[in-house]
Amino acid sequence: MEGEGMESITVGSKEDLIVDVTDTMGNYADLSVLTPKYDVKDKAGVMKMNNQNPIAIGMRLQCLIDTTAGGNWTPGHYFLYVRFTAAPEAPVLGPLEFKVNP
Repeated sequence: MEGEGMESITVGSKEDLIVDVTDTMGNYADLSVLTPKYDVKDKAGVMKMNNQNPIAIGMRLQCLIDTTAGGNWTPGHYFLYVRFTAAPEAPVLGPLEFKVNP
């Protein structure tokens, strides 16, 4: 989710948000070994997607955001949280903000 502007998705669509991760300690070159998961919360902190599995390709994650699920996605700002298991640590990246458009 790097770039100049905030990522956006249209209500009623399913789209990948791309998250590029840098391991500053240089311990990992492939995120799939860390069993990544992601969650999405709305601005009020209500969970919209929980414990989802991204596609990990090297140090890039593809997080599918499904705004057709549940029928309760409204336009506004949402927050993506990515979790890893890197024993003995369990880091969380986020919040990574994105926008849902009408």
